[in-house]
Amino acid sequence: MKKREWVSLGIQILLDNGIFRLTPNALAEAGGVRRQAFWKHFSDIDDLWEAIAERWSRAMNEIPAIWMLHHHDAPQALTQLCEYLFTSRTGELGAKLIFLATQKERLAGPVDHAAKVFQGVLRGIYGVCKNPKSGDDVAIFFLNQGIWVTMLQQTSLEHKWKLIRWWILQETDIDIGEKTSEWFEEVKSRPLKFD
Repeated sequence: MKKREWVSLGIQILLDNGIFRLTPNALAEAGGVRRQAFWKHFSDIDDLWEAIAERWSRAMNEIPAIWMLHHHDAPQALTQLCEYLFTSRTGELGAKLIFLATQKERLAGPVDHAAKVFQGVLRGIYGVCKNPKSGDDVAIFFLNQGIWVTMLQQTSLEHKWKLIRWWILQETDIDIGEKTSEWFEEVKSRPLKFD
């Protein structure tokens, strides 16, 4: 297996089975190879975590295109951003990496870079709608207490959306709207891939 294949496999295990199931043994078993093959590409499991974080950082560069499509309509842009993070593997992986970055110093660099990209998107959204609050304050609030926190909770997508909607409304007076139960069912059944 090539290194990029190990990283893809690691992402799949992380998203399907959780943070604590990502081990060299689990990777080797899932890949149908001997455990020793893992050590040809990574010095330890943290080395794999760093490679996963770097790939996620590159994927985060997709986000500006989402809100720029609606640069004239900040509420619509914010709704699209929330939907993207709820329905993409990129968003789900980011939630887990930000959680891990508080515990693993080696992850701080790649995660911090992607977090700044995300903050920049939010500043742009709130700059467009000329919200009286500082764009930086809202971005930091959203990043620290919004999507990432609720994604880490073991709750339904519907409940997470309600919490995000409430937080955003409190901070910005923007209502990102409701989502029907049918929408959440469609999201859950959608095949998701992280490239």
